[in-house]
Amino acid sequence: MKVIEGKRTIGKIYMKTINFGHIKLEIDIESTEKFYESQKGFVCDCPNCIHFVNNIPNLQKALEGLDKEMGIDLTKAVGQGMDELMPHDYNDNHLDMIPYYAVGNCYVRDKELVNSKSRTTLTNPNPAYI
Repeated sequence: MKVIEGKRTIGKIYMKTINFGHIKLEIDIESTEKFYESQKGFVCDCPNCIHFVNNIPNLQKALEGLDKEMGIDLTKAVGQGMDELMPHDYNDNHLDMIPYYAVGNCYVRDKELVNSKSRTTLTNPNPAYI
């Protein structure tokens, strides 16, 4: 269950807060929308990609507007590869595992998740040896 908690401004950046149980997302909606505006739609015509694209309306309906609230455009290809678009068959169901991105911060049990490589690079004077 999602809970739209509110919004806050960091400098001039509007952040929307969305809670999923113990996971909290702070999303920069404007930057996320700009990212998707710069992306192209799906162009592959293989059966798996066509299946996914044809089912985007079903996904949008299931998300009940959450994609739009987060600034995500499900019709854009954002670097998904065949690994993601290759269907996984579970009990005669076609499951696609597709990454979509949002610009912002993620917290789990009030602890911010940070990119471990970036954190290591910042603390290591020789990032080539990480």
